[in-house]
This record gives sequence, structure tokens and C-alpha cells, in this order.
Amino acid sequence: MTRSLAETARAALHRQPAEGVADVWTDGDLGFVLLLHRRKDGVMAEELYYAQRAEDGTWDRPEHLSGGLLGLDPGDPATVTSALAGEPIRIVGESETLLHTGRGPDDGYETAHIWHLLITDEADALTTEAGHRRVTSPLSLLILFPGETAHVSATRDTRPLGDPLVLTAPARPEDG
Repeated sequence: MTRSLAETARAALHRQPAEGVADVWTDGDLGFVLLLHRRKDGVMAEELYYAQRAEDGTWDRPEHLSGGLLGLDPGDPATVTSALAGEPIRIVGESETLLHTGRGPDDGYETAHIWHLLITDEADALTTEAGHRRVTSPLSLLILFPGETAHVSATRDTRPLGDPLVLTAPARPEDG
């Protein structure tokens, strides 16, 4: 029996083996999962899911936030190398969405700014001010909330492989 994409995302949040998972990003009780799959026409596509952790520590059923064509096959090293054009890390997608996080000033809603990052196969981690995240695929997520900034580096053995990307989520207008 084949799992649905939402079931796959939930399994990934619970750290269970799940095929097609490019990255899992958690921030406290918020979880995001980037899934990859090949469509029937052979084109690679991505799907982004979001969930909140329940009081008992389990993850709620993930909601589908977005999806689309990738434009490259992250499983093909030559394609990844070509897309990176000599850089260790590159932004390949960016979006924002209003989510119920339970912690925002507007009835618990906040805007999540989401970056999809393509990473060189030489990297073993992404490094930000928050620490190191192990790279599990050529595609990784970075999620920031209003007013947050991150300096993101592709690293190997904690050594940066190039200059960091500086990513900033705009502040809420009322924060000025």
C-alpha cells in the first residue's frame, strides 16, 4: 500500500523512514516537510507540507502549502553542479504564506518566509546562527518569520564552503 504525500510528511516529522523526503525543518512546535516526486510525465516536482505538534508530542496531519515543478532533477549530480554554477549554495525557490502558529500577534497567525536552497554535494551541513543542520539531499528548506535574519552557509566539517547567503524575512508593517 502506498502512503499519501501527507502521510509521508507526517512520517518524516516523526523521524520515520519515508521515501521522497528532501528535507524536514522544525521550529519548536512547527514542522515543515519538503517532498520530491516524479510526475507521470517524468518531470520532477516538489510539495511542501506544514504541521503543528499536538500537546501529546505527536504531529497533527500535515497540510499541503504549495507544490510545483522543480525545473531540475536533484538526483542528477551533473544537473545540480550546473545549476549551482560554481556556488556552494543557491536559492532555487522562495515563497511566503500566512500560517496559524499560535504565537503571532494577529490571532496566532504569522507569515512564514520559505526558501528552497540547492546545496553542493560537498556540503555535509547547513550552518546558521541557530547551529548546524545535516544535509540529507541537494534541496533544503530555510524558514524565517517576520523580522528574522539568517546567515546561511553550506559547510563541510563545520568549515564554510563559500560566502554565506543573508536571508531576511520582512518585518510586519506595524513593526515599522
